[in-house]
Amino acid sequence: MRSRPALARIADHEPEPARLLLVEPHDVARLAVHGMLERAAPSAAVHSATCWSDAVSTIHRAAPNVLLLSSEAEEPDGELVERLHWASTKVVLMVRSADPERMRRLLRLPVSAVLREVDLSVPALTQVLGALEQEFVAIPRAAAQQLLGLDAQERWGGPRGTSPALTARELETLGLMAEGLGNRQIARKMGISEHGAKRHVTNVRAKLNCHNRTMAVATAMRLGLVAAEPR
Repeated sequence: MRSRPALARIADHEPEPARLLLVEPHDVARLAVHGMLERAAPSAAVHSATCWSDAVSTIHRAAPNVLLLSSEAEEPDGELVERLHWASTKVVLMVRSADPERMRRLLRLPVSAVLREVDLSVPALTQVLGALEQEFVAIPRAAAQQLLGLDAQERWGGPRGTSPALTARELETLGLMAEGLGNRQIARKMGISEHGAKRHVTNVRAKLNCHNRTMAVATAMRLGLVAAEPR
């Protein structure tokens, strides 16, 4: 049997370059963040668009590993949301203003990290992208507080001064979620299967009435279920 060329064999073991997609409706901000992304991830393929109609061809051609989404962008339609979930695309939400109704819509996406736009920098993006690569969830405290402050929580009709009935294992899971751990790391820490960890995370989100883990951790901080001190 003929052996394959050495370069082909080596290529099999080389990871594909990351694919990053930025959706930012404001031209100046889009150019600035695009430039920061190219410096934060020099080996990645970086694409940017002002709206979803401009981004859809990129998404269908090669689903991005990471989607960086401005809070000023409109929510994608259901078909695109399903495609992002199917492709396991990680979403970084860049928060400009914590308008409750807009946040409610955008937080239905698979948000894995939150950054305030005032905190955007090459080092901050490098840190967040590195965390996502290691399957960690990046939720800076200031960003979480901006997303789900008491005033916004009241306007969203969330609970005030009451804590949901979480089991001991669910509280343990919540604490690990607050540390930024993904399901695989949670499973390893708790000595259970990844499926079991996913079930605990799902139960926590359901009891806190949150669409994703980002909202769940922020809500838990507000309710005092996890420590609010910086890591």
